[in-house]
Amino acid sequence: MERLPLKGAWADDPPPLTRKEFLQYVLRSIRSRRGLIHGTFSQGGRVCAIGATQAYVQRKHLGLIVASKALIEEVQQKNDSVPDATPAERLKMMLTWLREQIKDMPSDER
Repeated sequence: MERLPLKGAWADDPPPLTRKEFLQYVLRSIRSRRGLIHGTFSQGGRVCAIGATQAYVQRKHLGLIVASKALIEEVQQKNDSVPDATPAERLKMMLTWLREQIKDMPSDER
């Protein structure tokens, strides 16, 4: 399991988020952005989808959230899947993908 924000993890960590819950966090964190970068977590104040999620969690004081490494990597891979896209195009692609993934997804799917 991976933890966001990426700080120390202890035995009393909260339970991992479901797939739907985590994707909803990502969607909420990127929908007000102007664009997303690829290939790196953050650069000069700009962020990728996972970087935006970490910033969102910290800004909203949500504490520690836990998601599977595979799920975080899936979001990273989708974010980085269009390296030639502009940041705005990448954002649009991620918003569409996240909405499609969340739609009709059972709430308890991990």
